[in-house]
Amino acid sequence: MRKWSTRAIGLACSATALLVACGGGASGTNALSPFPQGSQTVEPSGTRIDVSALNIFPFAGGDSITYDRFSGGVANGTVIRVVTVAPNTTHFFMVTETDSTVTAPAVSTYVVSSSGTQEDVQLQDPLGLNASAPGVASMLSVLEEYEAPLFPVGGARSVQAQGDLGADADGDGKSDSFQFQYTQVFQGFESIAILGATRQLAHFTNTVSFTLRYTSGRADLTVSSTEDTYFAPGVGLVRRDSGAVLQNGAAVQAAYSIQARSATVGGITYP
Repeated sequence: MRKWSTRAIGLACSATALLVACGGGASGTNALSPFPQGSQTVEPSGTRIDVSALNIFPFAGGDSITYDRFSGGVANGTVIRVVTVAPNTTHFFMVTETDSTVTAPAVSTYVVSSSGTQEDVQLQDPLGLNASAPGVASMLSVLEEYEAPLFPVGGARSVQAQGDLGADADGDGKSDSFQFQYTQVFQGFESIAILGATRQLAHFTNTVSFTLRYTSGRADLTVSSTEDTYFAPGVGLVRRDSGAVLQNGAAVQAAYSIQARSATVGGITYP
């Protein structure tokens, strides 16, 4: 949920910053036990879809896409995503996203590997918590953000991790616990006019949530969001509809969309 910093989709606040950056903890109390340590990935059944000939997840140093940004259907800015290759590597990529409505750019690190029809796009440190919440880092150091061959249309792939936060978020001197949930559904291919042509775009719906459970008995605090992403063959991400970021159901960051205006990917310029 976007955005794609707590970059795993759209979570605007990292766990150890929730009390400050997101305006304090939830009201109320609970007597719930800490989240037990554990993780699981659930994949949908059915025949997977080979997209190796389409190159929908291209990564190359120098790739750049400029997007128009919209809020409430009204253009309100520009977003630019630039790919660089990490020094002395061939499969570590840095994606810098600059949003004209945000002060600082967001930098995400991806490891991209491919073999035959298989391609894995892994987001490193997806919640930006490796340094401040070692418990999260030990359970969720990487997130398989996209995976090919694609799973059947409508099938949900989910990743869950939970356990000790490795940090004291409520100031009572005890480490709190967390639960993370990421769900992705491939919606199929859609014919959409973009970058000067009508293209068949791979459409995904991604939902993410992060819950803090406090040892002090304060009520759980959950931050969640949903985004829809669209990938064009040979270009990559050309559209992203980012839902509002919710804190315990209340919006703390407004929904917005980005749509590609121009791109240079793999040495080819669009449109």
